[in-house]
Amino acid sequence: MAEEVIAAAGSEEAARSALADAASAQTEHRQAQQQLMACTEMLGEKEERLEELRADPQDVKQLYKDQIEFMVEQLAHLTQQQKEKQQEVHEIVVDQGTN
Repeated sequence: MAEEVIAAAGSEEAARSALADAASAQTEHRQAQQQLMACTEMLGEKEERLEELRADPQDVKQLYKDQIEFMVEQLAHLTQQQKEKQQEVHEIVVDQGTN
């Protein structure tokens, strides 16, 4: 019977040790899950920022294109106005020359 008590005590100690190991493993697993969630969130934020940075040059290119188109239109308009003014001056000079 003493042997049975010793064996039972050993089994109980082994069970307690296994329980402590399981609790420790569960804690480590929970911490690993939290770290994984934090890393996943950070990765998502970094990917979002990367998309924004990739879009920035395209936005800038479009702004430059729009500005150049606007300036070309303005130049064409001013050139047309200048031609009209030159024509008016020419007509005035011709009219004065014939009078």
